[in-house]
Amino acid sequence: MTQAMDVDQTPINPAHSIAVLIDELQKEDVQTRLGAIKKLGTIAEALGPVRTREELVPYLNESIDDEDEVILALAEELAKLIPFLGGSEHAHVLLVPLETLSTVEETTVREKAIESLILVTKICSSEHAQEHILPMLGRLISGDWFTSRMSACGLAPALYAKLLPADQADLLGCFCKLCKDETPMVRRASCSNLGKFAAVVSSDVIVDHLLPILKDFVEDEQDSVRSLTIDNCIIIGKVLSKEQNVKFILPLIQHACTDDSWRIRYVAADKFMELCDIVGEEVTKDSLLDVYVRLISDSEAEVRGVSSSKVAAVAQLVGPKLTKLKIIEPLKSLVSDPSEHTRCSVASVIMGISSVLTHDEVSEDLLPMFKDLLKDSHPEVRLNIISKLGDVNQVIGLDVLSQNLLPAIVDLALDQKWRVRMAIIKHTPTLAKKLGPKFFEEKLCELCLTWLGDEVFCIRQAASETLTALTRVFGVPWACKHLIPQVIAHVSDANYLHRMTSLLAVCDMAQVLDAGVISELILPMVTKLGADRVANVRFSVGRSLQKLMPYLTPDVVREKVKPCLETLSTDEDEDVKYFANEALKSIG
Repeated sequence: MTQAMDVDQTPINPAHSIAVLIDELQKEDVQTRLGAIKKLGTIAEALGPVRTREELVPYLNESIDDEDEVILALAEELAKLIPFLGGSEHAHVLLVPLETLSTVEETTVREKAIESLILVTKICSSEHAQEHILPMLGRLISGDWFTSRMSACGLAPALYAKLLPADQADLLGCFCKLCKDETPMVRRASCSNLGKFAAVVSSDVIVDHLLPILKDFVEDEQDSVRSLTIDNCIIIGKVLSKEQNVKFILPLIQHACTDDSWRIRYVAADKFMELCDIVGEEVTKDSLLDVYVRLISDSEAEVRGVSSSKVAAVAQLVGPKLTKLKIIEPLKSLVSDPSEHTRCSVASVIMGISSVLTHDEVSEDLLPMFKDLLKDSHPEVRLNIISKLGDVNQVIGLDVLSQNLLPAIVDLALDQKWRVRMAIIKHTPTLAKKLGPKFFEEKLCELCLTWLGDEVFCIRQAASETLTALTRVFGVPWACKHLIPQVIAHVSDANYLHRMTSLLAVCDMAQVLDAGVISELILPMVTKLGADRVANVRFSVGRSLQKLMPYLTPDVVREKVKPCLETLSTDEDEDVKYFANEALKSIG
């Protein structure tokens, strides 16, 4: 079977390009037909503008009855023919195939066809839009099949700006009619494009025509329609004044936040801070805070989860007095919520409230919640609260949390899920800064070193990086006393993987150690492993020495590194010899 020609490598002869296209579009193989469609730009360039308009485009309109994959590509490629038509004044010749594609059943094809129609509309002059695109839109609007009316909803906002005022009024009326269509899918399509329409009309048109429609959408019987109204409230709210938003948009927000469908309440909760922004701080305090409290106490776990993720932002917006008065009590219930997702959400943001409240309020109200979350049965909850310890206001003091913090860290560090262990390792340097060297070396230093022996390589690797970070935090003398001796002790470990990890760790730490420490403590350990019985360890020595050389003096390299590498270069194992020789090349 003939395969599709390569666009980049196969020149197309104008004399038979249409014939080639026809032949390939009639092949049984879908990929061949798809390849032909993707060559349209090359074919059009070869044909020239006149033949493209008069032969290629009409033929394509007759070739639309094909697999969805092929006509999807066609819907996209048609817009790319615009440069080959002879100027923007000829772009309207693409309307016929695109109109056909915008009425097909497959959603992705229709959407791509509308994208292409919008591109055509944008480059067309107002006269051509009036003459060619407006009648086409009229046919889509009056189409018996709902798919054409859905497509009309997507094209209408783009066309509006191109029309004369009288036609704009007619188009607006038609769009409003689509918003009241008996088919839910059409109403959903019109609702999803309402914000785009709001962007191209005056505020008077929004108030007089679009807001009544939005109100109807908020009360629509279909969840799928109502779920789109929140975004429209935000988009339109950015166009209107604060006063207009309070008058027109606020009631719609309140309605959505108390909708019978949890899915609508979920969307409202997810967008809550954006909704607050369009009505302003004072109106939020007076009219939306109580609505928010209802959301975080919602009967559906999904709504509680997403709304609780906004609690710190809401607290910072409404201030300490209202936070204490209205938010703290329902927040206490969320800390023990039956939904793990909700508790995880609370744990990830609750630290942010500490900056809003006073020292006494934090101690009285938040501290018990912190402690409960640190003892939560779900590791993700404990991890989230620990990961945010850096956000704790100075009024708390980690010494107060330490008796609860330590058990939580240990449990997470030994969790069966390696991703949980990885997460706590990543947070260890931050914890070190907060806890200080004394607490850390007494309680957590040994734990960090045990990660070097983890069964999962990426944990061992992360542990090596963490030791380097700890050296940066506490300094080289501290590392020489509390970390390096324990790492060196791994040289005698029975597991060769652990011996290799010790090499990984010291090479990583070398970037923050001075040359004296490396030559006196690290180098003897590495060269000792050059005689290891396992070849993998020996070739790791070759690689490690190459990494350490930039941190050593030339004399040390010549006297201690080079002899070890020369011995390894004669090793019986090919990999060992290879890495040793590569390192020797670095010496010169």
